[in-house]
Amino acid sequence: MKESLHENGAYTRMIRWVPGNEQIADDLMKLMGNNKLSEVLAENLWSLRDSEVAKTLRSDAAARKRRYRQRISQQREAVESARRLQRG
Repeated sequence: MKESLHENGAYTRMIRWVPGNEQIADDLMKLMGNNKLSEVLAENLWSLRDSEVAKTLRSDAAARKRRYRQRISQQREAVESARRLQRG
């Protein structure tokens, strides 16, 4: 997908993470979907605008990702420190 964003000089394309509960394709792709497609079809309304729920979920996901990366980085540093001490 990354490569297709840059092919033929197309640097104007953008990808944005969409929370699973906002993705209408989930009903088509998963056995237990999110019923979003059914809602869209029943209401005849679907917006590509960012909702407050989507913004909050995206922000929460980014925070979890940051915490995960920090934890992994700390673990790697601890392992490297222990190796240096063993080498003495």
